[in-house]
Amino acid sequence: MRNKPRIRFKGFTEDWEQYKLEDICLYQSSSVTINDVDENGRYDLYDVNSLIGKTNKGFMEKEYITIIKDGAGVGRTRMLPKNSMFLGTMGALIPKNSNLEFLYQLVTSANLGKICSGSTIPHIYFKDYGKLKFYIPSIIEQEVIGKIFYNIDNLITLHQRKLEKLKLAKKALLQKLFPKNGSQFPEIRFKGFPDAWEQRKLDIATTFIGDGLHGTPKYDENGTHYFINGNNLVDSKIFITEETKRVSAEALSNDDRRLNSTAILMSINGTIGVLARYNNENIMLGKSVAYIMPKNINRDFLFYQLQGNVIQSYFYKNLTGTTIKNLGLGTIKNTIVMSTLPEEESEIGQFFYKLDQYITLHQRKLDKLKDVKKGLLQKMFV
Repeated sequence: MRNKPRIRFKGFTEDWEQYKLEDICLYQSSSVTINDVDENGRYDLYDVNSLIGKTNKGFMEKEYITIIKDGAGVGRTRMLPKNSMFLGTMGALIPKNSNLEFLYQLVTSANLGKICSGSTIPHIYFKDYGKLKFYIPSIIEQEVIGKIFYNIDNLITLHQRKLEKLKLAKKALLQKLFPKNGSQFPEIRFKGFPDAWEQRKLDIATTFIGDGLHGTPKYDENGTHYFINGNNLVDSKIFITEETKRVSAEALSNDDRRLNSTAILMSINGTIGVLARYNNENIMLGKSVAYIMPKNINRDFLFYQLQGNVIQSYFYKNLTGTTIKNLGLGTIKNTIVMSTLPEEESEIGQFFYKLDQYITLHQRKLDKLKDVKKGLLQKMFV
């Protein structure tokens, strides 16, 4: 078996040696409970610093790694600072003849949650995963590798925070650039548009509102069209995978043939209110997708208005079904939408479209960084 990584820093040539996990770290448990955190049982799983001063159980004077040992998220790891505490649902790994950063990447990439036991409540024990064997380099090489991944993780965290801020900004702007319930004026407006907005039912602002096939079509491996449902609507686009079934053009319904480049698609069964623009893709709609075809209202303006709290709250208040929730076409048609001058609608639509492009750009950067890290983990570890 290979005992050297494919990529190494200059000056390191020695073979890596095999050790059990228990040889390179110490394990510590905690008796801190939810009640130690808050008498009402409220706590943030990772907000362990809030425990300081309330109990001295599980207090750690050195930096360490937590690993969730049972329940939801079993096997999830996190590196925590010294002088902090951790919950009894976690175990702590403290480096022993090993570098903290290197150890963290080692146990995280090992995906210990996959080796859990228990059917009702999954759990993992150090007495089991501590016996797992890993190839380990000298402490000096560990430190160099650990520093690289520390910097990559910081960069990933930075991009994640930027992305979260952008999404929060979009959410806030959706509330401010569209009028709230009962108002004819948005809180924020582009310059030069003083007039009141008008309201009307969505049925009046569209040429057609419909949904897809309530049943299973005849699939055709050589078909020219993809059969999609709500889970194919991702990031404002139609997302096709290798598992997406095909159908022939002859199987299309009148609703499918009606679609054109003005259409907006929306998930209406199970997951509610996820939107995508239709851009003349070859598709056949399933029952969990509705289509909305605007008239006398800007498509992007309507697309983003449908994402706002006012309309989304209306949808959720009018769902039917018990186990699987459904948004009926009648409810969609009766949705009250606001309209304004075409020029103002166009400006608002373009503003959110550009904001979405900026969000997508940051998401791609983040995904690329994660891919780089994944590739380096495979090549810099044995």
